[in-house]
Amino acid sequence: MKKKIIFLFILFSSSLILTLKHFSQEKRNIEIKEISSELVWRLGADKPNEDFYKPSCFVLDENAGCLYLLDSGNSRILCFSKDGQFLFKFGRRGQGPGELSDRAKRIKKLSDGKLYIIDNPNYRISVFDLRGNFLTSAKTSAYYDDIELIEGTYFLSNIILKEGHKPLNSTSQLGTIEKTSGLFVEPAKGIIDQIDRLPQAEAFRYIYRDSSFTDLLSTPKKELIFSQDFPYRLIKYSLRGEILRDIMVPAEYDTYGYINLVVEKDTVGISSPPLPRVFDPFIKGKDTIIVPNLNPEKTLLFLDFFDLDLNLIERYRMKNNIADPKKKEYITHIVVDHENYLYALISSAEEYPRLVKLKMIF
Repeated sequence: MKKKIIFLFILFSSSLILTLKHFSQEKRNIEIKEISSELVWRLGADKPNEDFYKPSCFVLDENAGCLYLLDSGNSRILCFSKDGQFLFKFGRRGQGPGELSDRAKRIKKLSDGKLYIIDNPNYRISVFDLRGNFLTSAKTSAYYDDIELIEGTYFLSNIILKEGHKPLNSTSQLGTIEKTSGLFVEPAKGIIDQIDRLPQAEAFRYIYRDSSFTDLLSTPKKELIFSQDFPYRLIKYSLRGEILRDIMVPAEYDTYGYINLVVEKDTVGISSPPLPRVFDPFIKGKDTIIVPNLNPEKTLLFLDFFDLDLNLIERYRMKNNIADPKKKEYITHIVVDHENYLYALISSAEEYPRLVKLKMIF
């Protein structure tokens, strides 16, 4: 019996070492540099092609000099020039080929030069060319947040608040799942235990099901970066699913997304303090990864610059003059181009959603 216990301890210790081998708490002291911004243009008004309704995200195509906005509530994609001029639109509401629901969540230009739209209510991923011509679609069996294509392999991500969940699915052909992998990260410490104690736990495992909560990024090194809205943790995978780097990025605030689940009679209430936000990472130039993030009060926007090995090299901070949380305005998507213009998509309870372009002043 003692030998078995010793063997199990050694096995557990070895497993723990392997798990923690690539995990680190980024501890480099990085000077925070202050920046400001100036508005260049703003789109979003009660006029044709600017009457956005629940837009979810956009794609900035610097090669073509244009931007594709997924205007989800209107079941369409709008294409604008980098100067803010309307160019064309495509898509319509429905369930047929090339049609979208009013809750499509993600548009992404992948390495094959095509536009992919994750449309979870239709359980479908639709593919278009850059002129808006419908090419094909594939059925899905689950809700997904993000998609990437590396060396002929598609990677899709999602999150279910369940012990043992693997957030990455990979396949060589859309519509199938060939492999599940990846490290599950709790968005808040102890949230799974909270859910396990609920009378109807299964329904609450999908709290983030339709929120585009997880993010994927392919690097020029043919590696995959995985992140979540919270906590601020970046995990880099090889194409075989091996963890190459796993870091918890130090921030000026607690990056976990704490929520409270309270049972009252037959109902479960969800409440939370102000939550932080880590936005989609993106590549700037050939060798820089930028991760925008907001403090819980939504008063400060940080832009963190990493090299391709996920070393934090620069951190910038600016006052959030882009959206006013007091008016229930929130930034939903951010990208910075190679000329240091910042594009941001903003939801608003009082005005039309808007898309803005700002010049960053370093």
